[in-house]
Amino acid sequence: MDNLSIILSNSIWFNNHKGSEVLKDPIWINSNLSHALEHTFVEITNHFLEDLITLRSIAIHALTNGRLNDHILKLNELISQVEYTPEICVINEHIQLVNTTESSPESQVLVKIVTDLVHLFETNEIKNVSTCANDDCQFFFIDHSKNKSKKYCSTRCGNLIKVRRYRERH
Repeated sequence: MDNLSIILSNSIWFNNHKGSEVLKDPIWINSNLSHALEHTFVEITNHFLEDLITLRSIAIHALTNGRLNDHILKLNELISQVEYTPEICVINEHIQLVNTTESSPESQVLVKIVTDLVHLFETNEIKNVSTCANDDCQFFFIDHSKNKSKKYCSTRCGNLIKVRRYRERH
């Protein structure tokens, strides 16, 4: 499953390359960030947009520096809007303990992004987070390769750089 904190951090690319704030686009938000809520539609209010931009800034700083400690108070403030109630449910004939909430979908999205960011540090997976070697991209990605030598966020970026190098030589 995709890490929402990395997806949110990578949204800065659109600002730098397209000149527009992708976080204002409900289609982008609902297709990239709210899928964690099982297709609940998220409304983009000014307050929610401000929180997302703040959270993106924190995530970029944390992913770049490998440190989260400087931002714990602000992260706690962002997620304090959601209250969960444990509930026992039967899902696919299995008993599970599920956290239910009456909080807004927007607040739930913020909590999910923060949860994914903290998870990178809890599991020490932050050491596998890299930045794409394509200078035009710079996306964050988690390197799942055995020897942790992946340079590019996708084969598209890797192929693009290979083609550029080939054309420079010929």
